[in-house]
Amino acid sequence: MTNVFYFARYSQRENFATNNTLLLMYRLYETSRRRFQEFLTKLLDETADVPIAALGLQMSQQESSGRSVLDGFLYQSAVRIGIEAKAPRAEFDKQQLLNHLERFDDGGSGYLLLLRPDKVDLAEDAWRELHDEAKKKRVIVSSITFQQIIESFRDCLRPHDDELHELIHDFESFCSEHDLLGTDDVTIFVPPCGQSFEINVKHKLYFCPSDWSRRKVKYLGIYREKAVQYIGEISKIAHCELNGEQLLKAGGGQLSLSTSETTRIAGAISDARKTTGWDITTGHKFFLCDDLIPTDFRKSDPGGIMGHRYLNLQGYFSGRQRMALPEIAAVLAGKTWA
Repeated sequence: MTNVFYFARYSQRENFATNNTLLLMYRLYETSRRRFQEFLTKLLDETADVPIAALGLQMSQQESSGRSVLDGFLYQSAVRIGIEAKAPRAEFDKQQLLNHLERFDDGGSGYLLLLRPDKVDLAEDAWRELHDEAKKKRVIVSSITFQQIIESFRDCLRPHDDELHELIHDFESFCSEHDLLGTDDVTIFVPPCGQSFEINVKHKLYFCPSDWSRRKVKYLGIYREKAVQYIGEISKIAHCELNGEQLLKAGGGQLSLSTSETTRIAGAISDARKTTGWDITTGHKFFLCDDLIPTDFRKSDPGGIMGHRYLNLQGYFSGRQRMALPEIAAVLAGKTWA
């Protein structure tokens, strides 16, 4: 994973979330218009009642003008996409949205995306005026979430799209840092733990370079041989360095570590050097769990994972809330994910 942040982390600017979302979309469009059209189709397939307009230069034959027929015709449709983003639990101003529609002219088709961590029920009667005005301007109004953007973007990528994979990883991390996902408390972070598996299990933690961007999810999965074999609840993420025999928190900070946690981090650093030859004495962060519970949450499709994965566990719990970690491990054992 790159140590470059593609997306701004500052929060002073009012529209930083919108700007970063637009940047993500533009980078995909710049890479491939066909991929971008696929992305829009996946993103809007639940709400769009008409096909997503084709992007880029198109060709037709025997095109009638009413008075004559052209043998061939190259043309490009106009597509306009407007985004209004809100923070968690913030309400959309319907008059503002009606005013936004004035930005859409009469040509081509358009999409007004209402972006928020949670969905808005646009089927309610209160939204009828907005839908009626949008229809006059050939604009589709759709409620989308940051999580949907991430999933739709990732679905359009190919295994060799290294930079785009890094791009969406960083956007996902950015959204998590600013509480824009709404699913982190039911999500498990699954990094591949081939050579470090025994160290991770022994010391009930996972480690990686400090500059790798990661989401602030609730659970950690220790993965090897196509299965999450242990699950833990992440209690702390500590940036630590070992100076001789003294464990220091890199960059200071207010995070406190217990004697047990300090011993486990120091032990992992020592074991990594002895068993793998890795020097993780500096520049690393440690995801600490109070306990790791065995499970067998297995990857269903062939091959291993390309880097870390995030898995939303909500669908496996059948609406049950506040499950203890051993119960979660039991529920996931024998289940599969793709």
